[in-house]
Amino acid sequence: AATGSGRLGGAIVSAGCVGGLVTNCVFRGNVASRGAAVGLYQVTDAATDKCTLADCLFTNNVLRAVDRNSGGAAIWAAQGARLIGCRIVENAVEYVSEVPITGGIVKLGNNSTVVGTTFRQTDYIAKYSVTDSTAASFGDGLVMSDSTVELPDLSDGGVSVLFAGANSQFDACRFVVEKRGPSKFPFGFAGANPVFRNCLFDNRCRDYEALSCWGDGIVSCENCTFYNANPE
Repeated sequence: AATGSGRLGGAIVSAGCVGGLVTNCVFRGNVASRGAAVGLYQVTDAATDKCTLADCLFTNNVLRAVDRNSGGAAIWAAQGARLIGCRIVENAVEYVSEVPITGGIVKLGNNSTVVGTTFRQTDYIAKYSVTDSTAASFGDGLVMSDSTVELPDLSDGGVSVLFAGANSQFDACRFVVEKRGPSKFPFGFAGANPVFRNCLFDNRCRDYEALSCWGDGIVSCENCTFYNANPE
């Protein structure tokens, strides 16, 4: 297990990482303003050169949100990363200043890959009520498969749960959102051509759509299920 505190990467900080591997680790109780557990500066956007975190647990880490550059109570990676078989559960955001941030729990750059990973938050994130703040944020070219995103909607507006950029692909993923705040879009996808295959959207919100996409291009949904569990 790793515990620590700092401005970037409370447990691990890496600058210029190419193809690194962290496996079977527990990150608990770390604090930082970017990447409370893991903070990665890399030298390339190429998908083949990403750092990989495999079979790791991230829990009870706290992001101290000091400005708009803050993000990632679990992981902050400027140029993206690979997450394989990880569990990112019950982390928190503590607002030092009232500014919106994207990726309060996870913030990854372009061409990230997420496989068999669980993002779960069952309780309110500390002071997580700033307009246009987002729990998980990914850049362009995200590829996510066999993963579960179960995060609460706690923003005062805008996209509140997950935001991904252009040309993102999702296969056999499960998206669950509990409506607790007045945000407009639990899941938002900007830019061209998001693709969803064999995905489940379990939208427990009232009055708002589960999936919102904008920008030029075509939204492709193949063999997906949209389910509303809200009794109202």
